[in-house]
Amino acid sequence: MDNEFQGEPNPEDEGAQHQQPVPNAEPHAQPDPQEHGGDVWEFLWTIIVHRNGGVIEINPPHYPRAAWSLGVKEPVFPFNLEATWYCAALLALILGLHCELDTKWLLRHGYWHYAWRISSRIMLTVFISILSTIAFEVFGNVLDQVRESITNALSFHIRAWFVEKLGWGPVDQEGRADWNNGIPLHEDPTHLREPIRNAVSGIAILAFEYLVLILSSAIPETVAIGSASLTHFASNGAVSLVDKFDTGIALSTPDPDSVSSYGTLFWEYGVPVPFQIWIAALIYLLVFLFMSRAETPVILGRGGQDPFCKLAFQLLRATAMHLLAYTAYQVACICVVAVPHVNLVDGTSNFLRGHRLFRRIRVDFFPIAGLLVLSAHWLVKGICKIFVRLCWPLWVHYIVWLSIKTELYTRRNWRVYGPLLDEDMEVLNPDKRVTARAVMTAIFGLTNSWPARMRLSTVDGID
Repeated sequence: MDNEFQGEPNPEDEGAQHQQPVPNAEPHAQPDPQEHGGDVWEFLWTIIVHRNGGVIEINPPHYPRAAWSLGVKEPVFPFNLEATWYCAALLALILGLHCELDTKWLLRHGYWHYAWRISSRIMLTVFISILSTIAFEVFGNVLDQVRESITNALSFHIRAWFVEKLGWGPVDQEGRADWNNGIPLHEDPTHLREPIRNAVSGIAILAFEYLVLILSSAIPETVAIGSASLTHFASNGAVSLVDKFDTGIALSTPDPDSVSSYGTLFWEYGVPVPFQIWIAALIYLLVFLFMSRAETPVILGRGGQDPFCKLAFQLLRATAMHLLAYTAYQVACICVVAVPHVNLVDGTSNFLRGHRLFRRIRVDFFPIAGLLVLSAHWLVKGICKIFVRLCWPLWVHYIVWLSIKTELYTRRNWRVYGPLLDEDMEVLNPDKRVTARAVMTAIFGLTNSWPARMRLSTVDGID
């Protein structure tokens, strides 16, 4: 249940359920559907977060008048500075750039090149995290819903075929099954029809799943063939740009052959790690901001949560988790390069190879790599949680400035935001897919420890 997404104007509302699954429920309609395209965002929220699970909002709790204010609020730093400070900062920046253009001190010592390498790696990791959120949480959920709809329709058509062709259920005057009532069946005294029907449905669904798997595996080859075909018609510059984009979007990890010392490993690949953790913490603070803004219609008595904001903070949560997962993967790769003498392959592999059943099968296990991935997740998530907790007292003022809540009740919301942060930063939480990644890494190696789709819904029985 999504009780953590609801503000707490009084202690009695702390354990109140905010959302509950309702069979065949329609998405909750906002009183102002034109605001942010309300109906569209509500539909996307239902599909992406709750996978069309029929979740609606229950009656929101009452907010006392002291919990919110519509008055003009004082801006926060740095927006509360006077114009003199902005002019001074601009003059300092101009003088610094002028001095650098004259002396080229930073350029001659390689600081600009180093800053560009580090910042480009950080931006690339953040960009890949955003793409992962779009791919896994948005398109992945939508395509998965389409696949489930097709399999359900296939099962119903097979059930209707048995009813219409073999007379296993009632039909109308035209010989069609009763689709409106779920295609009812006659009582089966032999108890053989259900196993036969399930077997046929299972075979048909398995064939469809296999077809989807084959087509999805053929997508990279199709794209490669299409790209190769387009090279005959495109210019050399366009072909070079596509090649650079294809190779440049790969996640930045250290190469054992290119790292000559521990200093190079630290300054080139270790420095971006704390910056990426800090960016993940900032993204998570934005989650709290959108959670607070989502409650504006509830506070004003205009219905449920703002559909755009409640979808935005869910996708921001996923982006922060993907960024931490990629950072943990990079940390694991750094550890592998830093300790080259550690054998990632377990001795159990050699033991199994000696058995006659496994003499012709290559069996490799990577328990140390799986342990590294698990430990790296524990490290980066622990540091990120510390960053968020340290920045929360300062972030309260920005939430108050950008929402209608008062400072007192915004600080009280930590009773809601804190448990949500602890839950998302848990390493052993199955919904965060960390343990699954560690197991896949232990079985197949570091190349299989990539992020997977998160379980965003907190409603029991969904996903």
